[in-house]
Amino acid sequence: MKKVFIVLEPEEIVKLEGILMDHDGEEAWEYLQFVIYPKIKKKVSCLDGK
Repeated sequence: MKKVFIVLEPEEIVKLEGILMDHDGEEAWEYLQFVIYPKIKKKVSCLDGK
């Protein structure tokens, strides 16, 4: 299993934390999918445990 590390801006972390604390997982997933994911560059660093 590979691990992917994503760097978020502080305001994105605060928003995501608020969604996770106040809402269900579905809304948090939508935020990740439609707001955070598009900001990720095509090049993603992956670690395979080696």
